[in-house]
Amino acid sequence: MDFYAINALRENHAGWSLLRAQNAPLAVSFFIKAFTGPNQRDIGRQELIDHLDDVLFGLREVFGEDKYPRPAGEYLDEWAAPERAWLRKYYVPGQDEPRYDLTAAAEAVVRWVASLRCRHFESTQSRLPTLFAVPQARVPHHDPPGVQRARTAAAPDHARTRPGTKARGSSTTTAWLPCTSVITEPGIAAARARWR
Repeated sequence: MDFYAINALRENHAGWSLLRAQNAPLAVSFFIKAFTGPNQRDIGRQELIDHLDDVLFGLREVFGEDKYPRPAGEYLDEWAAPERAWLRKYYVPGQDEPRYDLTAAAEAVVRWVASLRCRHFESTQSRLPTLFAVPQARVPHHDPPGVQRARTAAAPDHARTRPGTKARGSSTTTAWLPCTSVITEPGIAAARARWR
């Protein structure tokens, strides 16, 4: 797509006009509440007015009466007008009440806006402590022989079995891969300093 095509979409596409609208947060949040959230289509005018009145009441409680001052029916008429085309207004044979449905352009905007809520990004620096803590937790401590014997004597029977050997009465062997390099505290501090 070139500049002219994109500019034409900006000027004429219903979805783009929804994103640029002054009341876009109201419209999109209402469309989510009434249509895409409960996965409903073909809603009667009075039911939509009731939904929108609830939304407007909550917003006016927080932001004051001047925020979205018009009645709910006027917003629905504006959103269903041909120049907006966010809602499709139609009549079912044998019924006097108009029905509403979300247009494809408005639904695409709603889904796109909902997709903007993604997981929080964690920078590499914030993951470094975890990166260094995992290998450190798996590396056996090298204590002097007296301290190691005291720690082993105080440990319960199942903890006295060395990795890679069979425990008494056990039919399985724990696989133990030796660590080729031991990460020490000074090594961790040096690595953290390099990444700051």
